[in-house]
Amino acid sequence: MARPRVLGVVLALITAVGAGAQTVNGTLWGTVRDEAGALIPNAEVSARNAETGVVRATLADRTGSYRIASVPAGPYEVTASAQGFKTEVHRSVSVTVGADVKVNFVLGVGALEEKVVVSGEAPQVDTTTSTMGGLVGEVTIRELPLNGRDWLQLAVLQPGATLVAVQSQRDDQRMSRGNGQAISISGGRTAENVYRIDGLVINDFTNSSPGSSLGVNLGVDAIREFTVLTDTYSAEYGRSSGGVINAITKSGANDLHGTAFYFHRNSALDAPNFFDVTKPPFHRHQFGGSVGGPIRKDKTFFFVSYEGLRELKSLSFSSNTLSPSARNGILSSGAPVTIDPRIRPYLALYPIPNGPITGDTGKYIFGGGRDGTEDFVIARVDHTVSPKTTLSATYRFDRAQVSAPDAFNEKLLAEQSRHYDLVLTLQHIFSSTVVNNVRAGVTRTHETAAFDVQPRLAELADASLGFLPDTPPGDFAVPGLSAWSASTTTWTRGARRTVSGCSARSGTC
Repeated sequence: MARPRVLGVVLALITAVGAGAQTVNGTLWGTVRDEAGALIPNAEVSARNAETGVVRATLADRTGSYRIASVPAGPYEVTASAQGFKTEVHRSVSVTVGADVKVNFVLGVGALEEKVVVSGEAPQVDTTTSTMGGLVGEVTIRELPLNGRDWLQLAVLQPGATLVAVQSQRDDQRMSRGNGQAISISGGRTAENVYRIDGLVINDFTNSSPGSSLGVNLGVDAIREFTVLTDTYSAEYGRSSGGVINAITKSGANDLHGTAFYFHRNSALDAPNFFDVTKPPFHRHQFGGSVGGPIRKDKTFFFVSYEGLRELKSLSFSSNTLSPSARNGILSSGAPVTIDPRIRPYLALYPIPNGPITGDTGKYIFGGGRDGTEDFVIARVDHTVSPKTTLSATYRFDRAQVSAPDAFNEKLLAEQSRHYDLVLTLQHIFSSTVVNNVRAGVTRTHETAAFDVQPRLAELADASLGFLPDTPPGDFAVPGLSAWSASTTTWTRGARRTVSGCSARSGTC
């Protein structure tokens, strides 16, 4: 049977006065004046990335305004110079994902060789856009504790973003609504948000938050920062009626740097719940590391991060099953019931109660273990082809499996997930006022829910009792493949910025 295919094309033309958002990169802009407040035309303004040494430069127009569009996130040294004036340098200017950073210069009269260095920058307040949202920066991601090291948990720190915890958290039921965090933004549905990493949309097959079968998004060491946009954001983001979570990964720098970590959590300080006779064991091991640096100084950089998760969590089960009398068609009311022969094979799937019996039902109680493993890898390469052309590639791989007994301890149920993502970005600067970005990406997903790993009853392996043709009861898998490409051109003229672009997306499932 042919798989359904979906193709979407979006065209956009946006004109903005002042500034506007870049979906992945940021923008440096401002004015150049003299000490009397007069504007200085044709001043040379450059921005040097303090980590990679890459330099972007432009000239101020006749009104003294300048703009450097599509600047990768990171710390910058921004310099302005003009003939007959001292050179002014602003250090530690931080450009964040999708941000417009204003840096104004006031040049004093003097020799060009003289420098005035500004080492401290005032906090930025964005007054150029109506976008509602907030930034989750490097320090927040690095310092705040996270249960399970899921970086999306930090999204709910922003006003308007809340975690929806009323839905079922059972492993065999979570896949139907998405394995990741169920986040509502500005009161919208959890499936109305769009999640992006380095410009690539990573929503799962339910259009919800991405996540593994263990219900987490690993890779916190690989995320540089992300923004949570809650309302009135630019059309550049697209395909969302809720909010936008826009993340970028870390990249290498001229200095080799790396990290290593190991976290262990157990049940030593846990308390048993109401149904536990003894305190059940719990063990979680999370380990990994990252390394980044130059392949060729000032030219090519790499960054790689790995994280592993091994977890054993004890569970207490208390489920309703049929009473012995009800299994034979004798109800508590005394009225006999004829059991249809077509139903009798399914009665074997309901165990005899081992707990209290009330009416026609009884409790089946037992303790079991939830065993989960996950491996996550992300790699990124950035290459400066020429002073005007840069190329970057990001690859993400996530594989997880979790198994636990079913409600009647008749089989081990397994949930498996595999995610493969690749995004390529090519940026070319045609002139100081025209910048083009082309991105292409592929996302491949495979999700399996209620997969019978160790059935203990013959009926569970009988395909004639399944809900799908030639499929035993309970098995359910969803494969998916999507491809995406986009091109965006930014044209700057004075204080006016024009952005035009198109995107296309196709998917199979």
